[in-house]
Amino acid sequence: MALRRVLLLSFLPSVLVGGGCPRGCACSRTAQVECSGAEITEMPAPLPGNAMSLQVVNTRLAVLGPLAFGNASQLLALRMEKNLLERLAPRAFRPLAALRYLSLASNRLQELPPDVFRPLVRLEALLLSGNQLRRIQPAHFAGLSALKELQLHGNRLQAVPPGAFDQLPNLARLNLARNQLVRLPPRLFTPLARLQVLRLYENQLSELAPRAFGGLGELQELALYQNRLRQLPAGLFAGPRRLQKLLLSGNLLEALPEGLLLGLPELSRLSLFGNALRELRPGTFGPMPQLRELRLADNQLASLPGRALANLTALQVLILSKNRLGSLAPTAFAGLRGLEELALHSNRLATLDGELLRGLASLRNLSLHSNRLAALPARLFQGTPGLCALQLQNNSLEELPAGLFDGLPELRDLQLQDNPWRCDPALRSLQRWLRENRASLGGESRHPRCAAPPWQLGRSLLEPEASTFGPGTSALPEGWETVRSRTEAPSESEPTPETLSAGRWQPPLDSEPGSAEIANEVPEELPEAGRGGGGIWGLTRTQTGVVVTCLVVGSALILGMVLAVGVYGSRRGWRCRRIWHPPEEDQRRLVPQERRTERIPGAATANGTGTGRSDALCLSGEQCRLGQIGQLPPVSPERQRQAGRAFSGGPAWQLRRRSSHPVDRGFWWRPGSRVGGFLGLLVARKAETMPGRPGLLLLLAFSVLAPSGSAASARLSSCRCFGGATVFCSGRNVSDVPEELPPEATRLLFVGASLSSLPCRAFAPRSNGSSGGLRQLAFLDCPLRTLPGCALAGLPRLRELDVALAQLDGLPRGALLGLGRLSKLAVRYSRLEALEEGLFDGTPALQALQLQGNRLTTLPPRLFQPLPGLRALSLAQNRLAELPAETFQPLLRLRELRLSDNLLTRLPPRLFRPLAALRELFLDGNRLAELPRGLFAGLGRLRRLHLQHNALGRLEPPGLLAGLPSLAFLLLQDNQLARLPAGLFRGTPRLVELSLARNRLRELPAGLFGNLSELSVLSLAHNRLGRVAAGTFRGLAGLGRLQLCHNSLAVLPRAAFANLSSLEALGLAHNRLESLPEGLFDANEALVSVLLEGNPWRCDCRLAPLAAWLSSLDHPLGARVLCRAPAPLEGRSLLAAREEQLLCPCQPGSAHCRGDAPAPTEETGALDRDA
Repeated sequence: MALRRVLLLSFLPSVLVGGGCPRGCACSRTAQVECSGAEITEMPAPLPGNAMSLQVVNTRLAVLGPLAFGNASQLLALRMEKNLLERLAPRAFRPLAALRYLSLASNRLQELPPDVFRPLVRLEALLLSGNQLRRIQPAHFAGLSALKELQLHGNRLQAVPPGAFDQLPNLARLNLARNQLVRLPPRLFTPLARLQVLRLYENQLSELAPRAFGGLGELQELALYQNRLRQLPAGLFAGPRRLQKLLLSGNLLEALPEGLLLGLPELSRLSLFGNALRELRPGTFGPMPQLRELRLADNQLASLPGRALANLTALQVLILSKNRLGSLAPTAFAGLRGLEELALHSNRLATLDGELLRGLASLRNLSLHSNRLAALPARLFQGTPGLCALQLQNNSLEELPAGLFDGLPELRDLQLQDNPWRCDPALRSLQRWLRENRASLGGESRHPRCAAPPWQLGRSLLEPEASTFGPGTSALPEGWETVRSRTEAPSESEPTPETLSAGRWQPPLDSEPGSAEIANEVPEELPEAGRGGGGIWGLTRTQTGVVVTCLVVGSALILGMVLAVGVYGSRRGWRCRRIWHPPEEDQRRLVPQERRTERIPGAATANGTGTGRSDALCLSGEQCRLGQIGQLPPVSPERQRQAGRAFSGGPAWQLRRRSSHPVDRGFWWRPGSRVGGFLGLLVARKAETMPGRPGLLLLLAFSVLAPSGSAASARLSSCRCFGGATVFCSGRNVSDVPEELPPEATRLLFVGASLSSLPCRAFAPRSNGSSGGLRQLAFLDCPLRTLPGCALAGLPRLRELDVALAQLDGLPRGALLGLGRLSKLAVRYSRLEALEEGLFDGTPALQALQLQGNRLTTLPPRLFQPLPGLRALSLAQNRLAELPAETFQPLLRLRELRLSDNLLTRLPPRLFRPLAALRELFLDGNRLAELPRGLFAGLGRLRRLHLQHNALGRLEPPGLLAGLPSLAFLLLQDNQLARLPAGLFRGTPRLVELSLARNRLRELPAGLFGNLSELSVLSLAHNRLGRVAAGTFRGLAGLGRLQLCHNSLAVLPRAAFANLSSLEALGLAHNRLESLPEGLFDANEALVSVLLEGNPWRCDCRLAPLAAWLSSLDHPLGARVLCRAPAPLEGRSLLAAREEQLLCPCQPGSAHCRGDAPAPTEETGALDRDA
């Protein structure tokens, strides 16, 4: 991009002066000098004094001397690639103070002089990739404060010194990929506050520091794939909160730490394929509302728990193929309403629940091939009406339920081959459907075929019924016996289907070490139900022996572990301090001012009830501490005697090792009964008085450890702390809010908890100052039904509140009072039906409001009156049928407005008039039939407008888009447009992408696109276009992709694409083209992709130029250009036809007149078919 910007300057007309053009170079009047060729062995000279762009490429230049550039001081871009450069003089670039772009890529440089780039104070892009550099130094980049892009990939770097990039404050792109890096300094990237892209793929990194990416607040892309990473620190991605693309595939990761992905709200693509992940823990994927693509293929996942992905409400692509999935919970994909592609192939799935795909209304592509499926539920596809492609091949299917595919009107690609189909009357419904939808199966090689009964082996299911279902419809072949009906019970001597060994239709089992299944394994002896064996518990002797052995070994292991703890504790001098929790009013008197005492989780409350809300469990100082226990006054004997009573202000214990470490790393000991409390005290005393007698300590320890599985413990274990600032609570056993949080906690997230309501002041500041400092609060997949007005009181510093997948019917007017600093509020997919006016009176600082996925039908006219600073508003996926004209009047700073997927049929003309700052407007997925005059007036800054998936029949008046000079993206596909006004796009000169696909357009007005010189993508696919005039695309000098597939084009003029010099991809598939004019693509030198299949090509002399053009390409694009005529070539590829076969009937003066094409002989035809 930097080179492109620099080369724009080269279009200024000038005349090269100062020495003329060097030998072996080409010079233009636009101040460009291009030198190439193997005959160049030294720097060309003299260079023109006013040259602005210099390219020295593919030469034998080996050394760059100190006077290499003479007086070419005006150079802005210097490209010296694919040479033999081995050495640079220290002063080689001294005259080039104005240089902006420098590429030394693909040379043989092994080292760089320390200050070689220091004179390039204005340099913005430095490319050193594809060399042999073994080390870099901070001095190499000294003085390059303007540098924005640094490419170092493809070298031999084994390490990067600390501070190497400290002098590059404006760096935005850094590429260190394809080196030999083993580790990185902990703070290597910290100074790069503006870095947006960091690529470290294909190195040898085995570990990363916990704060390796700290300080990278602007980072958007991080590529770490193809390294040797086995684990990732929990807080690794705490810094780059704006990360959008994270690529971790091809490593050795076995698990993801809880909370690893919690701080990535803008992540849109996550790639984890090719690792060794064994499970996805609940809460692995926290609040990531922007995630579109998740790739988990080629791991070792054995199951997918329910609602594991429920937070990923925007997910569109989910790849779980090539794992070891044997089961999927019925709610495994709950919440994925926008999922379009789901890949589950190459796993071990034997059954699927009928509710598995429920709610996946957007699903288009489902891959289930290469599993072990023997049957499918009848209602499996009831929730996927838009399914277009379904792959079920290579399973163990013998039959399918009747009507399984009846609810899939969009199904176009179905694969059922390589299954052991039993062709009996139960399969007639499937056969009937396949006949009616033959096109969905593709070619004959993909037809499903019979595997049983034996006389039908290999027959296609699409053959007539009488020849497919043998017994009962036709006589048996000679030598075959009558086959028993499938409804008859098998005899005792015959094996049942459950005991049959896997046949040849069963997909091969995994053969890697550790696989639980071994093909063809037969047990030597099966246990008999009524056989006496002398065993106990109803088991055989062998089974009893195994069970007893396991019990004995397990008990021994437990005893050994406890004994080891006792011995270790006695030798290292464990010390137990008794901590008493008096009433809160006495704590200030008992505890010194500089020491804080926290209530231990699970201990009694001050009122003596012994009950409390679940607390966050922090197991070590490395995660977080609930508080440092201070030295308390001695406890009286009377208080000690109370240790055996019920917990009425009772004691709690912390077992701590003597250590000089400033952070006390202790274990929380929480008695679950009065006996546990008494023995806890006894163990503590004996630990100090009996260091040499661990035996008694061991026995006493059993009583202390026994209550650890209590309900309170289970509640606490569901919360974890990360970095001290984040508390993460997940699991259905979390039913209330932690009573105490770390004082430094700023983020509290509940994921998959069973919270149904919040009490008043649930987050009020505690005695230790916790809760009051929370800045982010999230309830994801929690069944919240109400949010009282007092529930959020006591959170004056809260910045973000996120509620998703809840069961809220509404929000009371005072629900948000006291949240004066709240900047982001999201209540998504939570069943909201109405909002009260005045709801936002207490949130004047709100900047982002997300209300998508609810059931809102109307909005109060003055709902947004208190939000003058709002910048982003989402009301998508609701049930809004109309909007009052003054709805958005107060939102003068709004930049993004989403109204997608509602029921809007009309819009007031002045609805968007106050939104002068608006950048993005989404109106797709509604029922709009027309747009009123002046609807977009005043939106001079609008860059993106989505109007697809509506019912627009016309775009009138012609000046509808006249007030949108900044518009770059306009999407109008999936409407009912039959014609377009000639001047529709005159007011949108900056359009970059325009989609008019899936409409009813039959023709395009002349000059329609004449004003769109910056247009890069134009889609006209799936219309009814019958012709394209020669000047239709005139003015589209920058067009890179043009889609004309699925129209009715029969003829194209030779100059149809004559002025599209930048065209790279062209789609002409599925039209009515029989031939193309010679020279059609002569002006399209950049063309690299052409889609031509699905046309009725007539392979004669008129198509010979196309065949020659396709044959000349390095990668032939016409492999799917199949001949429809003449008859001898029908079904053949154009590239397989010989030149003498591409003939036309004789006409006077015809260059290709050779008489009628002869019919090929039997021998020739056979050879052609093989070709």
